[in-house]
Parts: sequence; structure tokens; C-alpha cells
Amino acid sequence: MFNFFKRKSKDPKEELKRLIGDYELPSFSGAVINILSKLRSPGFSIEEVSQAIRVDPSTHLKVLKIVNSAAFGLTTNVENLRHAIAMLGKSHLETIVLSQAVNKILPKFNPPFFDLRLFWACSARRASFARCFAKHFQPSRQMDAFTIGLLQDIALLVLVDAKTEVYSDIFEIWKRDKSAVLHNLENDALGFDHYVVGAILAKEWNLPKVITAGLSRSGNTGLGPYFSFLSLLRLENEEAVKESILKIFCDAPFHLEEKLVASITSEALEAAEDLSMLLR
Repeated sequence: MFNFFKRKSKDPKEELKRLIGDYELPSFSGAVINILSKLRSPGFSIEEVSQAIRVDPSTHLKVLKIVNSAAFGLTTNVENLRHAIAMLGKSHLETIVLSQAVNKILPKFNPPFFDLRLFWACSARRASFARCFAKHFQPSRQMDAFTIGLLQDIALLVLVDAKTEVYSDIFEIWKRDKSAVLHNLENDALGFDHYVVGAILAKEWNLPKVITAGLSRSGNTGLGPYFSFLSLLRLENEEAVKESILKIFCDAPFHLEEKLVASITSEALEAAEDLSMLLR
């Protein structure tokens, strides 16, 4: 793998340009930057954050929809922004704002080899599985697992847009050979993979360090081995996913009961379906 993290840190835009040429790096809107700034402020104020979100109607609506979706598994209906912040806390709310913001700014396209709806469906499945298994293994890390799972492949949207011909060939091989590993194919073709670009995007967007580490897949997130297994799963086929999850978590090193794994899988898939519809 191209060893981005062993080199002196550079400007993310310069790094991206060096890797994929003159491609315009997506940037957050002023409204989103203001929301994130309020959320990350040492003098965090629920009222100030609420006012900042209200300025951006689409983010306001999405926040409430996603908070009340099955993806977050809340038992109490969240009726307004103040309620959402009080229920979730600023770090959890930041996850929702980031997810919505990233979805809005990244390219919307539909080359024949890349199904954008399937991409978001797979991202939603990974995020939901990550949260549901974190609830079992690391309850305090549910939102970190969710966010990393959701954004893990986000750089693919940039790379497929910037290097369409190369990725057409990569995806042809990947879809034909079910044993192929996507990031290995990327490294063979480009000398780097989407995890490297994901880390660059995370730095440019000033995402939390743990999220940046998760997007790079080479940093320490503190998430348990369950996440490492989930991060490599191919999630296109729901039935195949169910079989893979059962095999992974009923066998070593986890040895969970089949009934428990089936219950977690059912919860995650239901949440993922709800979330993927909101992300489209």
C-alpha cells in the first residue's frame, strides 16, 4: 500500500492532487462548517447548535429523520433539534451531520459499472452491523463504529468520478472474482487505494482523529476485532451477508450463539434498509 502515514503531513488538497490530478476536492458548505464548529466548541451550547442547524433546512430535516430511523435504535421519538441534541449528545449528533454533509457534497453519477444506490445500501449495512455488534462487544463505541462503517468507502465516490476508466476495469475484475479484494486491485492498478484517499478527505474535512484512523484502515481506532471482520465483508447480496455473518461470529474467535447472531443480523438489516433510503 502507498504509505501515506509515514510521510510528513501535507496539505490534503496537495496530497489529493498528487494522487489523482486536478480534481476539485469536495468541500462542506458554510452552514455545515458552522454547525460542526458549534458542535466542537469547548463552550458547546445546545441553543447555538440548534440555531446553526435551522439555517440549513435540508440538514435540519435529515437530522430528525435519521435520528428517528431504525438505524439509531432509539425508543423515544425525537420531535425537535433540542430534543435530538439532549438525547444523543454532541458527538452522536456530529455523526448524523457528517453523514448528511458528506452525502450532499460528493459526486452524484451513475457509470454503468457503479451502482450508487447499491453503494449506499452497502454503506448503510456496514454501519448498521458495526453499531449492532458494537452494542454487544463495546457499547460505549457504538457511534464510532457506526460512523466509520458508514464512511469507510466514501472515497470511492471521488475516485470513480476522477478515474472512471481505471475503476471500470477494477470493478469488472472485482465483480467477476468473488475472492478478489478491492483494495488489492486498487493498489495493483494505481499504487494506492481508496483508504488512502479516504484519510486525506477526512483530514481536509477535519473529522475526528478516530474517524480518520478508521477511514485509513491503518490507524488505531480502538474498535475490537469484530469491526475488522465487518470492514472486509462484501455486502452486495443480503443472503450471502447473513451466511457470512453467521460463519464469522459463531466460529472462533467469537463463539457467539447462533440465535444471538441471527437476532443481531435481523436488527442490523432492518436498520440498514431504513438508513439507506434516507441516504439516497
